[in-house]
Amino acid sequence: MANVKIMMSGTGGGKTTYIATHFPDSRICSADHSHIDPADGIYKFKVENQGKAHGDCLRKFVTLVHTQHPDSGLIIVVDNTNTTIGEIAPYAALSLAYGHKLEIIAIRTPWEIAAARNVHGVPVSIAKAMFERMERTLKHLPPYWPVKEVSGV
Repeated sequence: MANVKIMMSGTGGGKTTYIATHFPDSRICSADHSHIDPADGIYKFKVENQGKAHGDCLRKFVTLVHTQHPDSGLIIVVDNTNTTIGEIAPYAALSLAYGHKLEIIAIRTPWEIAAARNVHGVPVSIAKAMFERMERTLKHLPPYWPVKEVSGV
């Protein structure tokens, strides 16, 4: 069965490292990919490009869940912060609608550690808010969205 893994953690929480360790052969959908300059391959975040970046990520995801048969064995990973139900919902709904097995992987990293190692230049106050938002969201996810909580330290 094709598996969809939706990563959930604030910036610097260890999502990308977890994916590299646990799902090295997966297909990754990430808004961050749209911030990589094709001319030099360097990540250059611009807040004004966030809407397009998330749209690109969702379009790639739609293509994968639509074209990959649920029995293909492929792992599709959404590598975004996904700290709100609204951010998770499109990916979860599409996964289930296309018959793929869904799992949300919530990486629990102390926000102070994550904020110190984030590579995107996110201010500490925003990084802290992401982790607080994630904790609130975890309490309200629908019961049919399976969640696996892991330590990100």
